[in-house]
Amino acid sequence: MIKDLIAKFIKKTIAHFYLLEKHRNTDGWISSALRKKEYRDKPYLGLVKSTNYVLLKKVDTVINQIEKYRLEVGLERKDTYILDVGCGSDLIYTMPLTSLGYRVLGIDIDEDTVARAKKSSADYKNVEIMAGDAIEILEKMDKTFDAVLAFDVLEHMKYKDAERLSQIIAKRLKPGGFFYVITPDGYSETETFTFIIGYYLVKTFVIKGDFKKGASHIERFTLKLLEKMITNCGLKYEFITGFYSTRLPFILTLFGGLRGYPMYLNIKLARYLPKFMTNSWLVCGRKG
Repeated sequence: MIKDLIAKFIKKTIAHFYLLEKHRNTDGWISSALRKKEYRDKPYLGLVKSTNYVLLKKVDTVINQIEKYRLEVGLERKDTYILDVGCGSDLIYTMPLTSLGYRVLGIDIDEDTVARAKKSSADYKNVEIMAGDAIEILEKMDKTFDAVLAFDVLEHMKYKDAERLSQIIAKRLKPGGFFYVITPDGYSETETFTFIIGYYLVKTFVIKGDFKKGASHIERFTLKLLEKMITNCGLKYEFITGFYSTRLPFILTLFGGLRGYPMYLNIKLARYLPKFMTNSWLVCGRKG
C-alpha cells in the first residue's frame, strides 16, 4: 500500500516537472518578437519546427561554426559533407543545413523516426537518412565527413558507448574536420532533479515496466569529462559556448507570462559568463 502511494506520488511529480520544463522553454510574446527581429535575415531557420528561442540559437550558432570552417578550408557547400548523429524526425539541424546546400547524412536508431524524417526531406537530393545504431553503421562505413554533429545525444548513452562512438567518429573525420557536441551540464539543477527522481526513486519504487529506461539521460557529463572523451580520440578539444545561464533566472522562467523574456535574457547572458556558469554546452574536437 505504502509502496503504491509512493510510486503514484513519484509519477505525478515527474509529470509535473516535465510540464514546467515545457513551459520554461516556451517563448513569451516579447521574446518571440525579439527572436523574429534577430533572425529575419536567416530564412533557413524557418525550417526549424519550433519557436523555442534556445533551439534556434543552437542551430544558428552551429551553422555559423560550419560556415567558418568551410570558408577557412575553401570548400563549396555542395562539397561539404556533414553527418548528423541522432537526427530525429524533425531534422532540426539537418534541414537548415540541407537547405543551404550542404550534403548531409542523418542517422537515427528509431525506424519510425527515420520514416518521418525521410518524408519531410523528400524534396531535397542532397540529404540521406539512415536507420540503425550509429556505432554499427559507422564501423562498416568507409565514408569520411567534414563535420559530425552529436547534439543532445551522448547523455542518452553510457559513457563507454559515448566514448566508443566518439572514437569511430574521429576515424571518419577528414583531416581538419570537426566533431561538434551539445550536451547538458549533468549536475545542473534540472539534470540533478531528473536523475534523482527519474532513476533512483523510479527504480526503487515504481513497478518494473512503467518506465522503459528510468531517466532518459543516462550519463551525467561535465566539461572535464567531455574534454577527456574528445582528447582521448586524438582530437583537439575546444569549448565554444554555453546556451543557458544556469542557476540564475531559473525560478522566474517557470511563471506564466514571465517565462519568455527571462528565458531570452538567460540565453543572451550566457555568452558573457564564464563557462562553469553556463549549461547546454557546445564543444568540439578538431582532427589534426
